[in-house]
Amino acid sequence: MAEIKGVKAYGRLTAYGGSPDGYGAHPQGAPQKEKPKPRSTRLIKDTAKVLGIPAAEYTANVQEAMTLVLDEMDKLRWELEVCQNQQKHVLALADKHAYLPVLNRRAFERELSRAQIQVEQSGQQGWLITVQIPDLARVRLDYGRQIQEAIETEICESMIQELGAASTLGALGSGDFGMILAAGDESNAVSTAEGLAGRISGARFAGSDPDAKFSLPAQWGITSITPKAEPAELINIADKNLRKNT
Repeated sequence: MAEIKGVKAYGRLTAYGGSPDGYGAHPQGAPQKEKPKPRSTRLIKDTAKVLGIPAAEYTANVQEAMTLVLDEMDKLRWELEVCQNQQKHVLALADKHAYLPVLNRRAFERELSRAQIQVEQSGQQGWLITVQIPDLARVRLDYGRQIQEAIETEICESMIQELGAASTLGALGSGDFGMILAAGDESNAVSTAEGLAGRISGARFAGSDPDAKFSLPAQWGITSITPKAEPAELINIADKNLRKNT
């Protein structure tokens, strides 16, 4: 029974949320699954039958040992699931822009790299669109950071509505955005870019005075997604021939 007491002591010390060395507390941030409850005596007996343990050998000591082992297994499964959920949560946070509902530049370049692989493997065309709003810097000087960020968020939501939630959209800088079109010809890419820039240019935004609205002209560029170039190089190529909507 010494071994069983040792397992008991360890189980009490870990208590689902901690460990003897202090490193067992579950991470915070991600949604947590409810901790498992100890198995009932009847469930332990059912498990013993499934495992093929004869009734004559199912003594009190065997039941106690099985209870400890199965409860520990349940806790380990729970802790593994908590860690996996936390990992997904942290990775999602690492990809998100600080205040915009789009990918940050690092995550966008990673998705652009994946699009390059897809283009190489499928042989289909893919397109990178960049959209810039140069006057957003002036908005920050005239009205402050809060209004500038609110307008930028409004612009992002407008582009998401235009492109669809499944499209890959990222912030490349302040007032500078990138979009990935996984398929389609150049005319479709140009039409999409014109539609995005036109939607932004045609909108009216409010500063500190809600009645004094202003426009923010947008310009756009495109380039085909080629497998050989670095993602940052593709972004620079798209930026070289920025065009204003006429």
